[in-house]
Order: sequence, then structure tokens, then C-alpha cells
Amino acid sequence: MDPELGRTVISAIAALSGMVNAYRSRTESSKVLAEQEATALSPSTTDPWRWRTEAVIVSPEELDQIVSQAEASPEAGKALASLTPEHLLREILEHIDSETARLQESITDTSRSKARRQRDLGHAEAEICVELKAIKRHNNNIIPDVPQRTLAKLWQQYRCS
Repeated sequence: MDPELGRTVISAIAALSGMVNAYRSRTESSKVLAEQEATALSPSTTDPWRWRTEAVIVSPEELDQIVSQAEASPEAGKALASLTPEHLLREILEHIDSETARLQESITDTSRSKARRQRDLGHAEAEICVELKAIKRHNNNIIPDVPQRTLAKLWQQYRCS
């Protein structure tokens, strides 16, 4: 049992989720601003659907801040490590780290299309669920009740089934 590994896994999943949320909220903010501009200006001067094509970027600094704020508690790490085999935690961490790097590259690269970013976000959300399901399977099909209910909240947020 490696409590630090459990803590790292929870932190990594929470960081990936934070990155997804940051980009999604930035996209929604851009959409609202474009709609507000459309009502304030005449239809001929503003395209209300402009937000669909604009690059909405989350800066590398913002992403670093998200990662640093996603630290799980030692108690949560210990709880997860006590329920999940170490080899599985290592596989999950490897997967999440890979997905995080891919998403970070995607949402900071101004040359990528919005459609490509949306696919990458969808893939990241799916990977969060895949890893949560793996944890759940090793806990008698129950999401572990770790302090702050981090894993259960993520399960609900992404509607994993």
C-alpha cells in the first residue's frame, strides 16, 4: 500500500478534470460575450456565432495553477491506496498523465481548431470515467469514499456509468 501513490492518482484525476472545466467555462464565457455583443450592436456588424470559431485558450500558467490546486489530501491517498492494488494505481497514473499532456498541448495550441479541441476534451472526459470505473471495479463496484468525496463528485460530474 502506497498512500502517496493514491494521493498522486487522485490529484492527477482532479487536475485533468480542472483543465477540462477551465476550457469549458472559458468557451461558455466567450459564447455569452459574443451573444451580448450581438444584442448591443446591429446584426450587420457582429456575428453572434463568432465564438464557435475563435480560439479560446487557457494559458500554460493557468494550467499550472489548476494542477497545483488539485492536490489531494494524504488521507484521501491512504484511503484509495488501501482499496486499490498498487499496479492498477500506477497504470491509472500513467494513463492520466498521458491524457493530461495531450489535453494541455491541445488547449494551449492556437493552431488547433475548436473542433479538434472539443474532441480532445471529450476524450479526456471519457478517460476520467474509464479510470474511475477501474477504481470502482476493484472496490466491489462502489466508488471509494475518500475524504472530500473527490472521486464520487467526479463520477457524478462526468455522469460515468
